[in-house]
Amino acid sequence: MEFFKKHKNLLISIIIFILVLLLALVSRKLLTNTENKAIYGDRLKEVNVKVNEKDIESKLSDLKDGVEDISVRKQGKIINITIVVNKDIDQDKAKEIGTNSLKAISEKQIKVYDIQIFIKKNTKDDKFPIIGYKNHARDNISWTRNR
Repeated sequence: MEFFKKHKNLLISIIIFILVLLLALVSRKLLTNTENKAIYGDRLKEVNVKVNEKDIESKLSDLKDGVEDISVRKQGKIINITIVVNKDIDQDKAKEIGTNSLKAISEKQIKVYDIQIFIKKNTKDDKFPIIGYKNHARDNISWTRNR
């Protein structure tokens, strides 16, 4: 007890220093900008299969029969394929083109990434756009219903 009485000022100073330090750490945590963190968080850390959009686009250039334009964009764990078809292509042929577009993506990528296929025309058509979605855990593509 005599130790505490003798060093009372020093002990109070140490306690105040520790409290100020804790307060500084808590305020830093609250005020720190978190914009530099990834949009999708840590769930993409385990994705070790890379996707090169230009590579897929060059493989899709084989689909020129009835196709005007193709673009590929990766966003998170989704590969978006946009296909613009000619005005004389019907829905069934467009879905076939969309299904054939999966051949440009490797099996490893198909098992990891979800794939969305947007098929549209430059001209006005009530039956377009057609959207197909393939989940990485499924084997088939789910298409929008006929309009």
